[in-house]
Amino acid sequence: MRAYCLRFAVAPFLLGGCQEPSNFDIEVRELKASINCGHASITPGDGYLGRLFSCIGGDAETVKLFVNEDPSNGDVKNIKFLWNDWSRDRGYGLHADLSVARQWLAVVGKRYSPENVGQVIETFFNGYASTIVGNVYTLNYTFEAGPAIDERMFVITLSSRLAEVNAQKSMPEYEYEACRLAIEKQVKYSKSIITGDGKPIQNSGFVSYELSGMKGDLFACDIYANREYRLKAAYGGALPYLPIGGGTYDVTQ
Repeated sequence: MRAYCLRFAVAPFLLGGCQEPSNFDIEVRELKASINCGHASITPGDGYLGRLFSCIGGDAETVKLFVNEDPSNGDVKNIKFLWNDWSRDRGYGLHADLSVARQWLAVVGKRYSPENVGQVIETFFNGYASTIVGNVYTLNYTFEAGPAIDERMFVITLSSRLAEVNAQKSMPEYEYEACRLAIEKQVKYSKSIITGDGKPIQNSGFVSYELSGMKGDLFACDIYANREYRLKAAYGGALPYLPIGGGTYDVTQ
């Protein structure tokens, strides 16, 4: 399969050359687009530890979001959202940056547990350790009370259900069907005429499926571990492939 390279103006973490962004890069890009980071940085990995994205917000810099990379494959290892809640006023004000914490928490809830947003918000402020298991992600909440600062934190990882699905050998069959449905939705013609061999082509950080439609249309569907897909097309067989859309799919259906 030929190499594809998509370039987006909003993706500042693409490396040089013709390289697809890893899942870590995608997550960082989309979080930065959703959250107004007062201070954002990426700490390079060292071979044993992956890269670390840090996003710090609030006047007192008490609201923090971290994305840890898995150095073995460029995927997201986990995501941490925390608020250092000033329970006593030591010069920063009582509960400094509360409004920022609420804003970021709403983004975290909608992104990682959209079916449990109310529970995510309630859990974060109630001060009791708890775990929220969603269709895709698990959010582990901890609360540590200090003399003047209480730490409220969610650690977000893939749910075991999704991890098991991702590990199954039958996953390519599911991904292939997801690609056919996505192309049908994008190009507005019947899935029945969208065909391919269903065999995944392994790339760095994603797999690709090649499909064809009517009038010689060719399609490439790239699937990432975080449920993101990207579609490219060569209408009438006229190469090169050009991006036509993308989105996410539900592995639990």
